[in-house]
Amino acid sequence: MVVLTTSTVVSIWQWRSFERGVQNRFSQTSHDTLTAFASLARTPLVRGDRDSLEAMATLVLGTRAVFVQIVVGENEILALKHGEFDLALEPMPWMRFDSGSIATIESDPRVLDLALPIESADRDTGIVGYTRIVFDRSPSLKLLATSRGILIGGNVTLGVILLATLAWLIRRQRATRQAEALQMGTTSSEESVLAAGPLRINASTKQVWFEGREVKLTPKQLALLSHLAQCCNRVYSDRELIAAVWPSSAYATSADVKQCVYTLRKRLAQVCDRPSELIANVQGYGYRLSIPEPEDDLTVS
Repeated sequence: MVVLTTSTVVSIWQWRSFERGVQNRFSQTSHDTLTAFASLARTPLVRGDRDSLEAMATLVLGTRAVFVQIVVGENEILALKHGEFDLALEPMPWMRFDSGSIATIESDPRVLDLALPIESADRDTGIVGYTRIVFDRSPSLKLLATSRGILIGGNVTLGVILLATLAWLIRRQRATRQAEALQMGTTSSEESVLAAGPLRINASTKQVWFEGREVKLTPKQLALLSHLAQCCNRVYSDRELIAAVWPSSAYATSADVKQCVYTLRKRLAQVCDRPSELIANVQGYGYRLSIPEPEDDLTVS
């Protein structure tokens, strides 16, 4: 599973990088085409040479462009559209331009709609119109869809192979364990009981007894008591208890340990006369499970 996850992450990272590269190249090429066309069209536009403008626009339509438009004031000087591309565009959208900057028009998601302002030679007049070219995204989108399909197909195939191998290994391991259990005369349901003086903790059934009397604990209380019982009379610091009881929390503090000890003592008070002596606080150091007879205080059966 680690191999599958790593392979998937690497493949996704590579595809994301490839996707960004395709999009960036398409965007840069489109911006360069618009800038070059606007620069070349300025002279015939000033002269009113419509034939030259249409000839230049026709050449641009031979690339990925599907619509070329020149607007001056409220007049549409030129508007040529690729005949095979079915697209509904706003004829003359209102835009706010910054001098010399290309604006992106929100149009159909299948296209990249760009416009560059036309600035008057008279500084007082400023921007008098714009040159607009709409570019077809379809080739780029098809390329990305194909690469995405290859990525998904490759990872699915790898996943099937790895899962089949994993299933075989699990079955083999299970059969081996069953054989070992039969050979040793034990079963997989054998219980593991931690004994610490009068305290018994069943890790399998999550049950706790003190002097033969059962006491119900919450998961946090059970985790804290079990950790203390691993080594009776050993003092565990707050940091050690936080790591054992709140392993996945980045926000647990000594206050949480103190609160958990408090509630654990309250539960143990149901079966123990001195719970605060059983779960002893060693001032300035931490907590310990205090058992009177340390030589026989902990066994595992």
